[in-house]
Amino acid sequence: MTKSQYHQKSIAGESNYIKDRAVDIERKELVVTTEAVIPSKQQLFSMSDELDTQITSDVSSSNPSINVMDAWSRLNEADIDEELSVMPMKDLVERNVNILEKHILQVMITRDKEISEALPIDYGPSAVTDKYTTELDTLAKQELVDYVSTIGSMYKMVLYHNFEHASHVLGSADALISMIKVESEQQDLRSSFSTISSSISDGIGYVSDEARKNVGNFGISSCPMTHLALVFSALIHDVEHQGVSNKQLVDENNPLAIKYDRKSVAEYNSLDVGRMLLEQEKYSNLRRCMFGDASCLPPQAAKVVNSNVTLFQDILLATIQATDISSKDRLERISEKWIEAFEKKKPNGQCSCGSVAPSVPSAPVAKGKRPSRRSSLHTPAYFQQREARSMSSNDVLSMGKCEFCSEQDYSQLDYLKASTVLEQMIQTADVAHTMQSWEVFMKWNTKLYDELWAAKLKGRGPDVSANWFNGQMGFFDHYILPLAKRLEQSGVFGKSGEIFARNLEKNRTRWLEEGEARCKDMHIRVLKRQGDGVKR
Repeated sequence: MTKSQYHQKSIAGESNYIKDRAVDIERKELVVTTEAVIPSKQQLFSMSDELDTQITSDVSSSNPSINVMDAWSRLNEADIDEELSVMPMKDLVERNVNILEKHILQVMITRDKEISEALPIDYGPSAVTDKYTTELDTLAKQELVDYVSTIGSMYKMVLYHNFEHASHVLGSADALISMIKVESEQQDLRSSFSTISSSISDGIGYVSDEARKNVGNFGISSCPMTHLALVFSALIHDVEHQGVSNKQLVDENNPLAIKYDRKSVAEYNSLDVGRMLLEQEKYSNLRRCMFGDASCLPPQAAKVVNSNVTLFQDILLATIQATDISSKDRLERISEKWIEAFEKKKPNGQCSCGSVAPSVPSAPVAKGKRPSRRSSLHTPAYFQQREARSMSSNDVLSMGKCEFCSEQDYSQLDYLKASTVLEQMIQTADVAHTMQSWEVFMKWNTKLYDELWAAKLKGRGPDVSANWFNGQMGFFDHYILPLAKRLEQSGVFGKSGEIFARNLEKNRTRWLEEGEARCKDMHIRVLKRQGDGVKR
């Protein structure tokens, strides 16, 4: 008999912290050997009843799905006042540091475990233990605070794409991660119950924690480096944004437009600014915590560190690029990628795993070892090839693994799904207010109107006042609704995935009823604050 802990996780209020609540559930792991005694059906029924009672009690006492959905809907709602005041920089820095530190610590803990598993048995234990695993070193914590503060100061004093917006996107990304983790834990409980129940008819049942882990979310829930990359991407995704569109920068022949070949100008600039700042020598301790130090490890362990660095950089690039929703070409590529990952089917249920990156040699799988979905996020050879592969290829992205699938191929199927979901997540976080409460939606809708009006007064943008109501309806219907549906269709959020379309529909309905009057109020407000630009 062994004990496994199942953690029900929820977000408490607006802090977005996941409160781990461990419940010990006794689970019989029955392994048949020549000396094993197969339990009776009466014993198996007793085991099933015991687990069923525990699950029922646990779910009835607290519903994590409801908690995370409510936290998502009301994220930072308490910050809102009548003047739509900007939160103090100190408070925003502290909020972001707390979230980033949480994810960095999880990265360090997981990395130490992976390095330990990669090292030979006789390797010295002192070299395995990372002194940063329990808490950030004092210097590293100071560097994290300094980095976030510096990034915050590099956001321009524009009215929408400012540091408060980045903080809301970061908090929203963190909330999305929490929703996936809660669904994963609930799925784990359901899987355990199903395993025990099925053993009644089979006479025996066993499934390892590794075999059950993350089925349905493609490794996202159990990969702390993915979580860190996503929230870090949110932090820097609009740094140095000028409060005008990429089109405006291109039309002005802005130096940034020339530098980045007139494509995703603001996004590439933010990416470079954030990465170049992190590479400065003064953040060496912070980088060590985030990425580890491969130089002091043997090759097999150094590979863990290097693959994590590659993963972080790839996610950072892909997610920040994905926030350029003004690029028709990029949106089309992301849409094609989604279709490849979730909608394209093979006739007659045929598995085409072999068609995925066939030039990559298949890695051998240890006999009797079940694949880990987390490995789908660690396929460096595939990272180097994925951009070269045409999205119109005939890859078939069935999640079912046939008996002839290689582990490498199967991981790559998961990778495409995982990377596609991450792109949808950052796009969702970037416009999260449209799928949150009405109060949150109106705050950011008003701020965007203010910013565009300010750009118009400077001669750096059009007058959007006449079409704001209809424009918002079009944005709901043609961008937000499909995005919300994809989030639910992905399945990674489970029951919580319904909240996005539900909140959107509420906001859309209310905008349809009140939007025109709200637009008039917003315009009166902006005229009082900024004027109409007409000289008298």
